[in-house]
This record gives sequence, structure tokens and C-alpha cells, in this order.
Amino acid sequence: MGSVRRFNVRLGIGYRSSLAAAERADIVVTIDVLRCSSSIVTALANGANAVMPVVSLREARSLARAHDAILAGERKGIKPAGFDLGNSPLEFKKATVQGRTIVLTTTSGTKAIVLGKKARNLLVGSLLNLNATAKLASRLARSSKSGISLITAGTSGKFSLEDFLCAGALSDLLAQEGGRLDDGCIASAYAYRGVRSGLCSAIGEGLHAEYLKSIDLVDDVMFSTQENLFDIAAVLRTDRVVAVKP
Repeated sequence: MGSVRRFNVRLGIGYRSSLAAAERADIVVTIDVLRCSSSIVTALANGANAVMPVVSLREARSLARAHDAILAGERKGIKPAGFDLGNSPLEFKKATVQGRTIVLTTTSGTKAIVLGKKARNLLVGSLLNLNATAKLASRLARSSKSGISLITAGTSGKFSLEDFLCAGALSDLLAQEGGRLDDGCIASAYAYRGVRSGLCSAIGEGLHAEYLKSIDLVDDVMFSTQENLFDIAAVLRTDRVVAVKP
């Protein structure tokens, strides 16, 4: 890589690994393809001022009232009673979210963000904004002389195929930027390369994608598996995620 400063890239499985990554002072990239990350990135790309991630339904309701914000989220994939929006990226249309703040709570994705909030920097990564995420994360890692942790939020905190493949796509990009991949990242990159020509179909075989299809959310799976639809990075600033041009 010549004079380019190298940095380590690690893979964390499950949202709980976000806390250890933050304690290492890594640049943390949380990944929840289906659907938290995709919803956050879509909302910001469509003009939302910010997304405030929280863990509990009670906190979400309280914050939304306090900030006159859109209340969004899911439990078991379904919009909770009294919420304005669920966790479908297709719901976060420009006409709905432009100029607004969104309070979001989900089963795994928002937990990964909240657990990692003390990180040096935290980005929300998805297939929808791969290039922007890799570009900003690598720049931050080089400038701060820190590593990057790719945190796959998973399904209820457990391994999920779609997040692993997204981590592989990011690992490939970060390696091109000077990243030294750990074995988990190398494995995810090999997996991604093997299916990238049919990524949506491959992700559709995963258990969580199958569950979403069973509750009539197949369009969410198809939308969330598109690559580089948006050229923004999603970055946590104190308690809210905002859009940043890489």
C-alpha cells in the first residue's frame, strides 16, 4: 500500500460485541441489513434530520413525545401499537421524513448502536451505502490511528447471513483502503464474493429473510439488498445518527 497507513479490521458477531469494540476505541460500524441499518440510511438519504436509536419501547415513546419526533420501530418484525412507522425502509419516504427527527427502536440493530455509543466513532453500515461507509471509516481509522470493528447485529443478537455478507462486502472495500482483515472478515469477504452476482437470492435463503417474507415483507428484503443506492455515511453524533458526505 506504499505510504498509506494500515489499520486492523475485526468482525464482531451479535450486537453485544459492539460494547467490546467501543472499549477498544475502534471505529465501530454496526450492520443490520434486515432492516434497521437500511431504514436509518434510507431515512437520512430522504432528508430526515436525524435518527435517535433507543433500546426500549418505553424510552422510544417518551423521546418521541419530548422531541416531537416520528416514532418508529418493530418487535418480531411488526410495528408496535401506537407507533407512526414500523422498521421498513420503504416507509421512510421523503414526504414523510424530510426535515423530521425519528426515534427508532428495533430488536437488534438499535441495541448495537446504543452499546457502541462510547466508541471513538460509530457508523451505521448497510448494503445501501457500502462505498460511503468504507470511505469514511477508513479515513477515520487512518487519522485516529485506530482499528475498525464491523459489528453484525444479527437476528436477536445471533449470527445472520445477511449481516455477515454485508460485512464481507465492507471488508473487501476496507482491504483496498489499507485494512488488515482478521479471519472473520476474510471469511465474510470470501462468502460475499461467492454470492455477489446473486446477492438478493442468497440473502433470501437466510432464516430472517424467510421470516420477513412470511409476514409479507418480501419487498423489504429486495430493497435492502441493493448495493450503493445512496452516497451518504450514517454517523452517530452523541445520541442521534446523522448523514455525512464521505
